[in-house]
Amino acid sequence: MPNKKSKVGYIPVRTCVVCKGRYHQSDLYRFAVIDSEIMFDLKRRIPSRGYYVCNKNECLEKLNKWLLKKNKK
Repeated sequence: MPNKKSKVGYIPVRTCVVCKGRYHQSDLYRFAVIDSEIMFDLKRRIPSRGYYVCNKNECLEKLNKWLLKKNKK
């Protein structure tokens, strides 16, 4: 019987910031906002608040609109 606290086989789930769909972390692109610019983090190593976007064309096209909306807050 496996340990209940074991994370073996665990796959992290993240949310796309544009469509709010939930996907496996490996299926999403990670990016960070640095100096109001979007920096894609392909190796997932940038030490900053990371955001995720799915690979749908609609979401990638709306990413700049999302950034403008985020900066208004």
